[in-house]
Amino acid sequence: MEILSQLNSPAMYLLCGAIILFVALVCVFFMIRAYRAGVAIGMDKTKMKRTITASATFAALPSVGILLGVIALSGSLGTPWSWLRLSVIGALHYETQVAEAAAEAVGLPGLSASAMTAQAFTTIALLMGVCIMWGMVFSIFFNKKYLSRLKTPKKDGAAGSGFGDTAMTAMFIGLVSAYIGSYIGALVSGAGRFTFAGSWMPLAVVAVSAAVMAAFVWLAEKKNAAWVDNFSVAGSMLAGMAAAVLLRGVSGGNAMNEQEKTARLEAYNRRTHTYGRIACGVTLVMLLGAPFLMGYILGAMPDMRAFGKGFLAIGIVWLVSCVAEYLVYTPMLGAGGGYLAFITGNLINMKIPCAVNARDIVGAKTGTPENEIISTLSIATASLVTIVILALGVLLLIPLQPVLQSPALQPAFDNVVPALFGAMAYKYYRKNMKIALWPLVIMSVLFILAPGLLGSTSFMILPSGAIAIGAAYFLYRRVRKETAA
Repeated sequence: MEILSQLNSPAMYLLCGAIILFVALVCVFFMIRAYRAGVAIGMDKTKMKRTITASATFAALPSVGILLGVIALSGSLGTPWSWLRLSVIGALHYETQVAEAAAEAVGLPGLSASAMTAQAFTTIALLMGVCIMWGMVFSIFFNKKYLSRLKTPKKDGAAGSGFGDTAMTAMFIGLVSAYIGSYIGALVSGAGRFTFAGSWMPLAVVAVSAAVMAAFVWLAEKKNAAWVDNFSVAGSMLAGMAAAVLLRGVSGGNAMNEQEKTARLEAYNRRTHTYGRIACGVTLVMLLGAPFLMGYILGAMPDMRAFGKGFLAIGIVWLVSCVAEYLVYTPMLGAGGGYLAFITGNLINMKIPCAVNARDIVGAKTGTPENEIISTLSIATASLVTIVILALGVLLLIPLQPVLQSPALQPAFDNVVPALFGAMAYKYYRKNMKIALWPLVIMSVLFILAPGLLGSTSFMILPSGAIAIGAAYFLYRRVRKETAA
């Protein structure tokens, strides 16, 4: 089609590739700074290298799933823009939803190349960028003050730093519980309340992935095979995805005191905020300027009236989601990791689990200098792996397409997220069942009784996390009282 040939022109590849290259260089820059800062405060180099290795293996499989998103969108929006959107800020669960809604907002019957026009494309491209840019905007204006307030020492009697790590674990348990609860709700009420006619595949994948993770944990803890930690999540995901295919077939340095560490980290963070704001600002300018440059290339600028209509229809919803993500995830990731995560996107399905996994592997605690370094190294590594895999996929798109879009493999890539959360659920539930039980049960009941919520799972993360944190705080207070007595 003529419009696709225009959208796949060398000029479009050059424009989108230049933006992605800038983001890759930002990731490398932040990674080098974080590694050097870790060395400066006396962190174990082996732990930092393990973080990079584990994050790279962790990110590989989800990145292939993201590549499928590029392929899916490329049929209507062209390969360059699809590649850019899923490399910068984008999210696998977000792009197709917003692209479809944006297409309807500009008057198209749907996201289809046959109905696409140059002006419709540039308007959709602008709307897709604006709707999800808010994490970077908040990072530019609020990150430094927000993180400073979170690090302000609590008065005696407050929850204290001892609860901070538990709260972050509880928040992640809430995230996992929201998704697993949605799988239970989909099975029970997805095809009608209490019909039990919904898909059981995601739950089966969760179970297999969790079982394989249990085997990895057993090897690491009982057989002293600590090296398997680097591959446990990726291996569990691969097993879960393979199970989906099979089941579908069947069915169809020197010690340094804390004061010195804090002083060095504060100096590191001051520059991190400066560099982070610059990186976010430049990325925003390039991302929002790209649709207009594309409009110049195509000879059709965005329709701002249609853009305004589309933003009122879908942008406000995603603005609320971005606010929630910023408030919840920034404390988990710290300064460097936060800036990188909001620049590169794919937080829920990759970056957050990846950072939490790396933190768990090396034993870093929330709010410590080590956690700041580990989060940045993890996010930077995962982002670079995704960028490399997507770049290779785009280069090899034609020969890879028949393989990746094979009906036989489709169940595997349809279940990337259940495979991820199955592995992570076992890892975190087994030591925190008293916390995990509440959000898992409440979310499951909500999704069963109100199946209309199944399309808004990402918005249910906040109440699920709040329930988990509430349960964790109750247990924390009870333990403190028993200890005091």
